[in-house]
Amino acid sequence: MKNQMILKIRKAEIIPMNSSCQSVILLKSILQLEPNRTLMQYLNNIIQLILLKCSEINDPVLLEIRRERAIELSFEGFSWPDICRWKVGELVTKPWDGIYIPKLDVSYDMNGDGKADVNFTKNLNPEKESGVFYLYVGKTLENGATNNSQLGEDGHRLFFMKHQTRTWDDKLYFYPIPAVDLVKNPNLKQNPGW
Repeated sequence: MKNQMILKIRKAEIIPMNSSCQSVILLKSILQLEPNRTLMQYLNNIIQLILLKCSEINDPVLLEIRRERAIELSFEGFSWPDICRWKVGELVTKPWDGIYIPKLDVSYDMNGDGKADVNFTKNLNPEKESGVFYLYVGKTLENGATNNSQLGEDGHRLFFMKHQTRTWDDKLYFYPIPAVDLVKNPNLKQNPGW
């Protein structure tokens, strides 16, 4: 059993992946496999097709699948591979805006269990209700630092890290090939930009 790789994939990941653009293109490529191609040529072709096709999606169904995947798998380590696979790196440069907050200093039931969960406030020291999380959304913290969670200009939309400058470089679609591997195999070339 040593030196064997074990692949673990959760059902929550398989369902949206199964419907994704990548799976459709992969299936088409498998059906068109030519016996005289090497495995690397075959895999490179699939990767190029995925990057090309998935970056030009206008189909509302596939856009909804992407949105649902982002929600269902948030904070589970899949966002970065999805961004690279779909070739949508420019999305990371956009502001991280979140929910609409109708009114400040009101406790909201966010999970539908009938109990208040969160209260959005610009008051640094609000009178607190037991069991409610208070999120300060004012511009400046007590120590003078800029708050990461702030309301937008409309006073209702919550932004995270509003003033952070975000950039994207296309080289980030690929990982750099480790130097030791480049030395071991002179036929390898470093990925573009690295």
